[in-house]
Amino acid sequence: MREGQKSGRKRENTETASHFEGNVKMETILKFLPERMRIERLLCFCYGLTMNIQKMNPNKINRSEMTPVETDRMPAKSQTNQEPSSKTDELELRPFRRSNSEYEEVYQLYHDAFPDSERKPMEMVLQSVQKGRMEAYSAFDHNEFAGLLFLVNGQQADILDYLAVNPKLRDRGIGSRLLSWLKDHRSKPFIIEIESTFTASDQIPARRKAFYLRNNMIDCNQEIQLFGVEMELLSYPTPVTYDQYYNVLSSYLDTFPQIDYHNCLAALPPRQEPSKKTSSLQEDYREQTEKRNS
Repeated sequence: MREGQKSGRKRENTETASHFEGNVKMETILKFLPERMRIERLLCFCYGLTMNIQKMNPNKINRSEMTPVETDRMPAKSQTNQEPSSKTDELELRPFRRSNSEYEEVYQLYHDAFPDSERKPMEMVLQSVQKGRMEAYSAFDHNEFAGLLFLVNGQQADILDYLAVNPKLRDRGIGSRLLSWLKDHRSKPFIIEIESTFTASDQIPARRKAFYLRNNMIDCNQEIQLFGVEMELLSYPTPVTYDQYYNVLSSYLDTFPQIDYHNCLAALPPRQEPSKKTSSLQEDYREQTEKRNS
């Protein structure tokens, strides 16, 4: 899961894209990119190759940090009929589409809240939504744009991919209210990825994890390595296994055959014993699964 917070990392150089054409093996790409790179930067990199956007004139880009795919497809504001929305504690969530009147606000927050290394191209998100592989929502508090929420859909569980809050409204508990909406409206467990608190160089992952635990997320006691980055898995309302997580992510990434991810995702052995709560919930889940399968 990617929470909206601008990173101080140096932006990776994507000019190496011009050296490749067509489908590219992930091992080849990794030779030209920094070691600790998040999956979304690689997705953006590969997706840009397939879209053949590398030769855009950068002088035509109004926002200097936009990725080529995003910039090429950004439409003007338009007023259209919107899909039905849902509300939680006066927080209104609207299905996010390209034609929404708040498109530019969502786009700008998405661009500002996440560093280059963590953003999928917006066009990739919108195409995934259109195909039913993702869900995207824009949030409003008393008709004021409050944040965004993007999910990857799976058969047994979903992945909360992005959550960001309008910085002007950070004192209204928007993040917790968005999580409450997910708890109330999802019929399947949802998974959050956070950078490992065991290997982090600062306290940001620890504070992020504490926030989710305060909001009743469950520590799955499962670490993974995703494109060289060690991460932890949290979920709600039951702990999820690595197999469940893998099934959701691989099913999504399989829709982009140019991305060879199979050797870049692995489960890591747990560093500590699971809590009593996690162990109890895991046992309950196993019993329920056995009953359904019997």
